[in-house]
Amino acid sequence: MKVVQICSGCFHHFNLARQLDHRGMLERFFTGYPFFMMRNEGLSREKVTNFPLVMTAYVALRRYGLLPKRAERPMNRWGHETLNAYVAANLPKCDVVFALSSSGLRAGHPAQQQGDCL
Repeated sequence: MKVVQICSGCFHHFNLARQLDHRGMLERFFTGYPFFMMRNEGLSREKVTNFPLVMTAYVALRRYGLLPKRAERPMNRWGHETLNAYVAANLPKCDVVFALSSSGLRAGHPAQQQGDCL
């Protein structure tokens, strides 16, 4: 079984990805985090595809108090949407797509068009 995971941030998905990778089932892990923030997660570099442009800026701006409160939700949504569009355009052949929250809305359609993907 080939599993693709999509996760915009740093959540329990990393634990699942490690387990899938250990069992030879992880096809690709797409994330909005840059790889240097994931280096201690134990995932093989060749299985991880980072698309960190918006989410890294979002996290940094929030951390340092530079993101106005009214801009938090729109920027977070934009981060999800850009990651989502990137994955939809670059989705590898897989059997299962497992996405967190709104990170997989666009990727679901190309996955279903592949045939047996869930």
